[in-house]
Amino acid sequence: MKFSTAPHRLATRTHSQRKAGVYSLLLLLVATALFVFSGTYSPTATAQDTPAEEPAAAEASTDELSDDELLELAVNLGSSKLASETVEQLIGMGDARVLRLFERLMANELRTVGDRLVWEPPALEGESPAEAGAPLLLNAVAAERELLDLETLKVDGELPKSKSFRGNRKARKVIQQRLSLMGLDLKDPVIREESARNVGNKRQLEALPKLLELAENDPEKAIRRTAEESANLIVASGTDPEADEATRVAAIAGLGELKSIRGLDVLKEVINSDDSTPAMVAAAEKSTDQINRHISVTNWIKNAFFGMSAGSIFVLVALGLAITFGLMGVINMAHGEMLMIGAVATWACFEFLSTNPFWSGDPMAALGLSPNWAYVVAFFMAFTIAAITGLLVEVSIVRFLYKRPLDSLLATIGVSYILIQLVRNWKGDNLPLTRPDWSAGGWEVYPDIVLGYSRMFIIALTAFCLAAVVVIFRFTKIGLMVRATVQNRAMAQTLGVNTRVVDMFCFAFGAGLAGLAGFGVYLIGNTTPQMGQGYIVDSFLVVVVGGVGKLLGVVISGLGLGTLEKILEPIVLIEEPIRLFDSTWAKVAVLLLVVLFIQRRPSGLFPEKGRAASQATGKDDMPWLGRPTWRTDAILGGLLVIVGLVVIPALYLSGNMSIDTLNRYGYFTCFAICAVGLDLIWGYMGVLSLCQFLFFAFGSYCMGFYLINIGPKDVNGIPECLAYVMSDVANPTPPWYLAYFQNLGVSFLLAMLLPGLVAAVIGVMMFRSRVKGVYFAILTQAITVIAWRVFQKNDLKMGGTNGIRVTFSEELFGNPIAFQEGLSLASQTRFKLYILSVIALIVTLIVAKAMVRSGYGRILLAIRDDETRLRFSGYQPWVYKALTFTVAGMMAGLGGALYFPQKGIITPTEMEPSWSILVVAWVAFGGRGTLWGAVLGALAISQIYNFMTSEAPEYWMYVLGGLFILVPLLLPGGLMSIPTLIGNGLSRSKPGGTPPPPAVPASNTGGAA
Repeated sequence: MKFSTAPHRLATRTHSQRKAGVYSLLLLLVATALFVFSGTYSPTATAQDTPAEEPAAAEASTDELSDDELLELAVNLGSSKLASETVEQLIGMGDARVLRLFERLMANELRTVGDRLVWEPPALEGESPAEAGAPLLLNAVAAERELLDLETLKVDGELPKSKSFRGNRKARKVIQQRLSLMGLDLKDPVIREESARNVGNKRQLEALPKLLELAENDPEKAIRRTAEESANLIVASGTDPEADEATRVAAIAGLGELKSIRGLDVLKEVINSDDSTPAMVAAAEKSTDQINRHISVTNWIKNAFFGMSAGSIFVLVALGLAITFGLMGVINMAHGEMLMIGAVATWACFEFLSTNPFWSGDPMAALGLSPNWAYVVAFFMAFTIAAITGLLVEVSIVRFLYKRPLDSLLATIGVSYILIQLVRNWKGDNLPLTRPDWSAGGWEVYPDIVLGYSRMFIIALTAFCLAAVVVIFRFTKIGLMVRATVQNRAMAQTLGVNTRVVDMFCFAFGAGLAGLAGFGVYLIGNTTPQMGQGYIVDSFLVVVVGGVGKLLGVVISGLGLGTLEKILEPIVLIEEPIRLFDSTWAKVAVLLLVVLFIQRRPSGLFPEKGRAASQATGKDDMPWLGRPTWRTDAILGGLLVIVGLVVIPALYLSGNMSIDTLNRYGYFTCFAICAVGLDLIWGYMGVLSLCQFLFFAFGSYCMGFYLINIGPKDVNGIPECLAYVMSDVANPTPPWYLAYFQNLGVSFLLAMLLPGLVAAVIGVMMFRSRVKGVYFAILTQAITVIAWRVFQKNDLKMGGTNGIRVTFSEELFGNPIAFQEGLSLASQTRFKLYILSVIALIVTLIVAKAMVRSGYGRILLAIRDDETRLRFSGYQPWVYKALTFTVAGMMAGLGGALYFPQKGIITPTEMEPSWSILVVAWVAFGGRGTLWGAVLGALAISQIYNFMTSEAPEYWMYVLGGLFILVPLLLPGGLMSIPTLIGNGLSRSKPGGTPPPPAVPASNTGGAA
């Protein structure tokens, strides 16, 4: 299906067609609601689909006694005359509450308050009694930790002192003997099945008769199978002394026929036992083969299902992005936060409408909704709140940036930071979860294949949202207006279409769909302020692989990527030196395949043609962009030398600046070197890269390898910071790569060459295939995610998530890095590192200035302004782009190499996409296309970051987000454009004055290559 259509089809949809589409959508909504409230019992559930915090499964509602009546009867357990009779009476009830009561009695957690039996367990973290100073008293038979109303226990306004209740000794002995088998007689099928499984696992011979009875007569098929399996386990293991060879062989064969995975250990014991007869061994081997084949088949089926559910999540998240990005050409980097808003809105419905009404204390509190109904309300709230948020973002920010796609990318990044911090300040980093009752269970379609209700619901929700999009865009008036606007905005306006309404609808609707994605993801994941960051890259890749604006492409790419990832996870290609695959390597493999696919087919599975083909690769209008003059270079260069090499060293050497402050300015300078490289490719060549800080991290790792090589080591010669990741190695030896980092000069050279080599490979692959604009930015972000995930693996022996760090006792320039008492200030290693960093920044600027002021630089500007015309002039733009990208990577590596000895640590965290996005903020704030702006932005924002994180850390994300939003809106040229804007304003204010022409006449179409 295509979103777009010809303008003349605007009036071809009949009223009956639209009506039929709406009816179809309503029927699908009703079907989904019926699914939600369909049976809540399933005798089996998997660990993947059952959260640890979930309440126990629903119990049978046939109990005859209330909780109070049951507890009143249980008090007789303390009577020597009535205890035995009471035990039998309670057991005969077949009530799950009795099982819980007996378990708590045997754990010595029951007490009496007056004449009431209560449960007083150890308090959990964060749990408090109903009243301050009172003991933690709970309902003794409830499945949950249900606080008692202390007012009902008080006598004359005072709470009686609780007394220990242990019960009669004879009664306790009977309970202890029968407790493990009680579950087999309970009415609750969930507990009955679990008890049947437990007694089989424990090989309890006394349970064999009851298991055989359940295997024959229980009304639940799943329980009959579990009981038969447990009975066979007991007999096959030899626990039953009366079982002859034929009986054991039959039991062993029965395990194979039942495909009993629990029986593998027993079968292995039979095969290896000297007491086993040949018939028993043969039967065990045959059963083992049957079970292993069953495991293989079920694993593939389960992985296919999990892949489909994961793919459905990809489709659901990408569906809204396909509208905002595919139809409108807006790069909404806050799309993941719209998902987060939907999840938080869902959480709020449970928190405020169900389990803990916000009107607590009001008589209406008793009307709190059940979790199931709260989830129904959450469907509408998630969509509405996310849609309203999206509408506000469009009206206040995005509407001004439609012709500047990369600026819209920056602004929406700022929106995402602000939304994340708002939720974090409101409720912290982890929100407690309450989920619908039905979401914990699953449907066992075949032994050991359980399809979780929550994942099935997500698949159904995805189908519903897809149907809703089809109906709205093909059978409604607003859908026809959207397609007409996308096809030809000017023509649609002449026909009376309010294109502003269309823009607002598309953005709000896309955000609302993301909110519904959060509503679905709430069932299977944790709700955190940053949860959307984990989906944004995947959702963009789904849209790009499918083809911009192609709904069918989104479905195929989303389901394909999700299924492929889950299918790869269980495959084992190699075990050493790394294990391929696991969840991380499967994710990395899928991302690599996507990168290679886009490199060969940049327009995706279903490429768009005509106007829409260039929509997503459009360029930003930058009329403010000008090139600094020689005079500006001289002034700013002189200022850099004076401040960096004279003023700051003088303050330090005179004792007015601490070594720590000097050290901080040193690695701020390293950030500036990295930013200069990004400005070279973004500001001058028009290519936005979101992996610049990745090269910086590579350079840091290279210098780190050298320093840990000369630092403290363990008895095996392994650097201390790497020893823990090699603790499980049989013959530990230093990692092989450390041999290349034993010389300072070689290590420093590798710190620039290795990032440059990686950048060259990326550049040649991408630019030769003419991947450009937004596609290039998204793919570089995906490459960053790949590296981040890979470097977290302990298999690489590069420190894993903890990275590498030094103790500062390592020597550079003849002295330890740490401050040395008795050594002059000028001889301190950190001071030398600072001076070296400033000199490296100056050299980097000189090299970059030489490049952009030469004929080579004019070719870069031509690439930015009109790459197609340059290609037709006989040039090969991809060569210049790849070379410049390589130089930028080497500059970042240089900055990273100088950064590590001053900071002392580098971890995979520095490879997260957020760091490369921060580099973009440095360049945008300072002013792109100037080089000096990159330096000013890096130093200014780093200083602001240092101040905010020490004085008001909770507001730092607001400041950074505000910079991302305000700079594109109010100061798109950054700090370096202020003199130009002032000059233009003064020129206009003079009588008869006219603004001067832009310094680079063709630059008003630059911004994305």
